[in-house]
Amino acid sequence: MWSLLVCGGPLSQYLLHYYKLHGTLLIMGGIGFNMCVAGALLRPVNPIGTCRLEDVEELETQKCIVLKTSENDDQMATSQIDERSFCLVKDVQMRDMEAIECSQEQPNVTTQLDEMDSINETKHVQRLICYNWSRFCKRFHIFRHFPFWMYSLSIMLWSLGEAAWIFHLPNYAEQKGRSPAEAASLLTAMGAGSMFSRVFAGIAASDSNIDAVVLQMGLSGLAGIISFLFTVGPFTYGSLLARSYFYGTYSQGINSLIGPIIINLLGLPHVAVAYGILCFFCGLGHLLGPPIASTLYKRSGIYEYTYVFAGACLILGSISTALTNIRRLKKSMQYK
Repeated sequence: MWSLLVCGGPLSQYLLHYYKLHGTLLIMGGIGFNMCVAGALLRPVNPIGTCRLEDVEELETQKCIVLKTSENDDQMATSQIDERSFCLVKDVQMRDMEAIECSQEQPNVTTQLDEMDSINETKHVQRLICYNWSRFCKRFHIFRHFPFWMYSLSIMLWSLGEAAWIFHLPNYAEQKGRSPAEAASLLTAMGAGSMFSRVFAGIAASDSNIDAVVLQMGLSGLAGIISFLFTVGPFTYGSLLARSYFYGTYSQGINSLIGPIIINLLGLPHVAVAYGILCFFCGLGHLLGPPIASTLYKRSGIYEYTYVFAGACLILGSISTALTNIRRLKKSMQYK
């Protein structure tokens, strides 16, 4: 959806001119709804997609043989289980009959049996609680993982600075003497840089010789420097367009690095939970960014403070990303 920024600025201006705000929101919502259709078309990667037809047929026959043998084994196992369960039921019934006879002869026996059953039930509940708690601790041990929390903080700071940076961009450009069409095209330049950065950041992260954490640290730091420079220098249309392009190039490549960094920090079994937590922090930053930017402008009346705040958040996010490698550096120093 960020790629829509390439045409989103001029398109939104065109839609606002002809369809007003209500029609523009409907059309942009319809464009965004295509993500659901695209998501419905996603399928797992087929490992035998490049195989020959003969190989596929052999694999299918092998699958059928395995399924038949597994069905036979399941039937034998179920028959054995049925026999055992029948014997257990008989034993339980015999014990119940004996207990009833004994209880008729000795009335105190029933109370003792009830007490024993309650004790066994409480022990069983305690075992279940301990087992589930141990499973919870093993599954969510990432909550005690310091590098992951530093990385989550860096993602929140990055999204906070990004949301603040974009929020006042068209108004800031118009204040500097640019037309509404030129101000909207700054988002287009940012989207073009985003497309370039996401592709090449993903290619770089797939190289084993390049550390994705160091790459994100550099991208976030450079985006923060560009945010500081956005308040200085000539405010011609070309300079604003170039700075918007380079900001999109350095800030949006971080999206392609989140997955590889999670795998390097926690491993594949914890990717789903960790990615969900990072999405929460990212949403928190986008939630807080626009109100903070609006408060800064409302109190001061100066748009430059918003970009100083965004640059500070991006620089702090770069420092927080660097802190994720502290333990790794300590271990490497110990091995040396």
